This record gives sequence, structure tokens and C-alpha cells, in this order.
Amino acid sequence: MSSNKDETDSTTTDTQNLPPPHLLPSTRRVLVPNFKDFKPKEIRIPSAHAIKHVAFSCDGKKLSGVGMDKVVRVWATEKIDSRGSASMPYNAHYDEATCVAWNPTHPEIFCSCSAKDRRILFWDGRQNRPTQVYHCKSAPIHVQYSPDAMTLMYISTGSQLYFLRRHPELELKEQWKAFEIESARQDAMQGSTALFNHAGNALLTAKYNAYSLRLHEFPTMKKLSDDINAHNGGVGAIALDPRGRFIATGGQNSIINLFSTSTLICENTITCCEHSVKSIGFSHDGEFLAIANAGDYIDICATETGEHLHRIKLLGPAEAVVWHPSSLGFAYCYSILAQSSQQPYHGVIGLFGIFP
Repeated sequence: MSSNKDETDSTTTDTQNLPPPHLLPSTRRVLVPNFKDFKPKEIRIPSAHAIKHVAFSCDGKKLSGVGMDKVVRVWATEKIDSRGSASMPYNAHYDEATCVAWNPTHPEIFCSCSAKDRRILFWDGRQNRPTQVYHCKSAPIHVQYSPDAMTLMYISTGSQLYFLRRHPELELKEQWKAFEIESARQDAMQGSTALFNHAGNALLTAKYNAYSLRLHEFPTMKKLSDDINAHNGGVGAIALDPRGRFIATGGQNSIINLFSTSTLICENTITCCEHSVKSIGFSHDGEFLAIANAGDYIDICATETGEHLHRIKLLGPAEAVVWHPSSLGFAYCYSILAQSSQQPYHGVIGLFGIFP
């Protein structure tokens, strides 16, 4: 009798842990790749500094990486393999580059920034010299285009937000100029991570040492809601579902929260990580999340159910993870220590999943 009761309790518990039937991939006719069948393709580059960031062009045909030195490297995505491939170097920074961002409307245009030389360089991939050099007020560590590519946001080492506006009517070398928001409160212009919404008329901001997420109207920077409680210990990463359904936040407490964009209420929590979250990204269809953290691994989870699908083991903590814009594959980067004193690191750029 006791044995039958234990089996019944076990069955009940398993049923309770299952997601609702309407969220299952089979119900929604979503094909889940067997991620365990894929192997990472990695390139190692001897470097003086640790790699910091990778990004795809808007058509996914090019992949860029920065942080190893003052060079911005760009690869043809289809030619990257484990044996390495030649990259196109863009070299104009005075010191190590810290971030790179691709124009969301043009596959050849991108920009890069360096915190040490306090400059943002604008590039056309068909030229080997920057089309414009912008000297920043503060040291930039992150850059991001608005969805219409008319505004550029950069975040400084002091967690301050700054904006540039593009003026197409001016000469190419002077198109990007500072865009001041005079009416904005001082705390609205602060954030260690920030993200435009898909329409470009709102901005999500968060800080590493603050537990809340903030939503502002853009460009007025007026608050659109009360602060959203997100993570104890601070928010390390933000991502927006391409379908516009969820806001994902990763915290120093190793948890991923999924907030509804319509209600701003947390609808799901993912707890597969054991380390603080550094970077998260949605796949192009919004069905999957890739999570990079302070551990030597990357986790892949299902967005709707929170199910843990696969863990990729690395030789070091990944700094960034970014999905291909049209395929179920992503790029990541991390660094490992080398034996050389002149080149103390190996910058590693990896690809995982399905690519065209």
C-alpha cells in the first residue's frame, strides 16, 4: 500500500512540473533542434587583452569581434571553421576597442568604440578607413543603434547614457552629432546596460548594482512605469524578444526573469545557471534563449516553457552571446590565458548551432 502511494505522489509531482499543454513545442508546432548534436566551431587569436564583444551584421553574413587589441576584426560567417579563417582588420583606434555595433538597416555599416581613446569610429565595410571619428565626453564601453539607425546610444564607464543623432543632410564625416536631452532627469540618464524597444520610442535601462528595471519614453526619457523589481544584487543583462512578447533580464543572482511586455509582470523564471549572468540573447524566432554567465558554460533554454535544453562547456566564462538574425545559431566569445608574456591571452570566438 505504501509503495502504491509513493508512486502516486511521484506521478503527481512530475505532472505538476510539466508546463501547460498549450505552451509545449509540439502543441505550437515548433521544431526544437537537438542541440546536443551540434559542436562549437572556435577560432583562437593570440591577444594582449581579453576579448569583450561579438556582433552579427543585419544580414548575418558578417561577424565582428573586438577587445583583443585596437583592431576591429570582421569575418565572413560562412567561412569560419575550427581551423580558422582570414578576417578583415579595421585599424584606427589608438588603444583596445571595447564594443562594436552593426547598423540594423545596412549590412556594410558599423561602428566601434574604445574606452581608452574615448572615441567612436563609424565604418563602411567597403573602406579601410573610418567614415567619421566622434570624440566622446566620457569613456564609451558600449554602443547601440536605434532600430531606424538614426540614433546611436553609448554607455560610459561611469554608467551614463549619451546619444548621437545622424544628420544625413550633412557631409559624411560630420553626420553624427551629440543629441542632448535637456528635460531628462539625471537618474534617467544612468544605466550600465540599456536597450531600445523594437519601435525605437522607448528605452529599457538597468544597473549592475541596482535591483530594478526602468522603462523610459524616448527621446524625452520620461518614465513610462514604476521601477520593475528584477533581481537581488543587480541586473547584469537585458534582452528583448524579437516577437515583442518578453523582456528577459539576467541577474547577479544567476536567475533569468521573463517579463511580459504588455503587463510588465514576471511570467517565468529560469534557474538553470549557477553563476551571475553576463549576457543573454533571444533566437530570431524568440523560441530560445542563450545565456552566458561567469561560469565556464553557455546554457540554452526554451523561452515559453523555461526548459533547459543544452549546456555548452567552454574553457572560460563567455563575455557575450548573440544569435544569428535569421538562423538557429549564435556566436560567443571568451578568453583563456596563454603561455606568452607578450600575448597573455587567447581570444576565442565561437559559433554554435545552425547557419545558412
